[in-house]
Amino acid sequence: EKQIDFMLVSCHPLVAGFREQCQMWVQVIGRLLRSHAHPELVSIEEEMGKAREDMCAQPASLDDLKFVLNAISQVFETNMDMELRFEGVIEKYRTLAMYTCEVDADEASKAMNLRNEWANVMTLAEKTTEELIPVKKRFTAVTVEDVSNFVRQVNRFAESFETQGPGNVGEGSDEEMDRAVERCAKFQSEIEEMMERKQSLQLAEKLFSLEQTQYPQLAEIDSQLQGLNLVFDLYVAVRSSIQEWSDMLFSQLDIEVLEKGFEKLHFRLRRLPKELRAMQAYESVGAKLDNFKQSIPLFQDMKNEALRPRHWKRLMDITGKKIQVESKSFTLKSLFEMELHRFTDTIAEIVSGATKELSIEAGLAEISEAWKGLKFNLFKYTKGAIDRGYILQSLDEIFLQLEDQTMNLQTMSSSRFVAPFKEEVHRWEKRLSLVSEVCELWIQVQRKWMYLESIFIGSDDIRLQLPEEAKRFDRLDKAFRKIMTETAKNTNVLQACHADGRLDALQTLMTQMDVCQKSLSDYLETKRSAFPRFYFIS
Repeated sequence: EKQIDFMLVSCHPLVAGFREQCQMWVQVIGRLLRSHAHPELVSIEEEMGKAREDMCAQPASLDDLKFVLNAISQVFETNMDMELRFEGVIEKYRTLAMYTCEVDADEASKAMNLRNEWANVMTLAEKTTEELIPVKKRFTAVTVEDVSNFVRQVNRFAESFETQGPGNVGEGSDEEMDRAVERCAKFQSEIEEMMERKQSLQLAEKLFSLEQTQYPQLAEIDSQLQGLNLVFDLYVAVRSSIQEWSDMLFSQLDIEVLEKGFEKLHFRLRRLPKELRAMQAYESVGAKLDNFKQSIPLFQDMKNEALRPRHWKRLMDITGKKIQVESKSFTLKSLFEMELHRFTDTIAEIVSGATKELSIEAGLAEISEAWKGLKFNLFKYTKGAIDRGYILQSLDEIFLQLEDQTMNLQTMSSSRFVAPFKEEVHRWEKRLSLVSEVCELWIQVQRKWMYLESIFIGSDDIRLQLPEEAKRFDRLDKAFRKIMTETAKNTNVLQACHADGRLDALQTLMTQMDVCQKSLSDYLETKRSAFPRFYFIS
């Protein structure tokens, strides 16, 4: 309390409040400190208890002895770390006691006794070590013998790995690689067992104060197997991908899917460690991927619409594989089995030839289609009011068509790719040759008929003077008009020219009309001799 002028100031309540508040914080911090200290105390006590229990075990075998010796070794190895740990716990409980924090008396007593407890554990470790000296001598000899046997086992294992290991894949065929994958799994299982055995023996050597034996062969084999596992994992992925793509229907072939799949697998190959590239297995996987890459454009070539059954047959003859190309269930599996990458140049030749053949096939189809629609143009021929039947209009378009397509056929015939269509080309050459001959003759016959018709039909005098020739012409006129009537019913040029006996009929008409014309000319010649003025009349 303090008197200030007329006021008496008392700080007792304030100080009491501060003290109460500080005491409350002390208790809160104390509880927090104990929450850290107590688990550590329990952990140290359990470790000490386990160490005592392990060191007190009576070894009846080498494994039991190693267990006890390992427990003792751990006690000595963790001595400094343990001292730091229990000193920290002791300091925490000393602090709690200093600030009168609530702590169970038995708990605090255990904490303060940790130093003595650890000293007892160390004493037990030293005592047990002394007691085990005779036993160690006996088992040391056993360990030496086990190590010697294991060294011989490792040497045999190394020799087996060298001669029969998964690194030997021969020519790298699928069958050899599959067997190598199985051998890799087998050797991997064996190396794991041997590494465990190695660690066990090295631990025994350490516990018995023996010089540790090194096994460089195991380390080398383990390193090789790790690399081989990476390579064979990729190989299995490649085989699985190809198997998946093998089920793809050829009709639904998607080149982009194959290209993306290849890129992923090839990226994995490039990511493998460089030191693996000297392995036969790596080269085999790389070769398999390269072969697949070469096959992708060939698959695309196989989709070429120019390919016909004869081309597929040739491909089957070359590869020695039979496939059902026209089957709806035709898949890429058949193409994979054909190993197309081995016949790249041949396939390119087949596809190129098929493309050239397709152009010939298309040319023939174009010729056929053109002649299906090409027709004669006819019109009525009259003599005054008399219907004299039909005659042909100009054949210029037909002759132009004949000229163009005859040249096309000659070009096809000279091509080295014409073999599959040789007969058809020759057939069309004969057809067009006949059409050309018939059309030329037909026009000549028509001209001659029109000339003679104007004389014999329009002049009774000529008919009286040349009765036999008039009768002859009547027969010719009837035959010609019959041909024209038939043609009017079917004006298709190709069919009209190839009608049965058409060329012979026209040739006969031409011959008979020549006879008529000669007789007519002879008659006119006699008239010109008798009447010179007729020389001015044609």
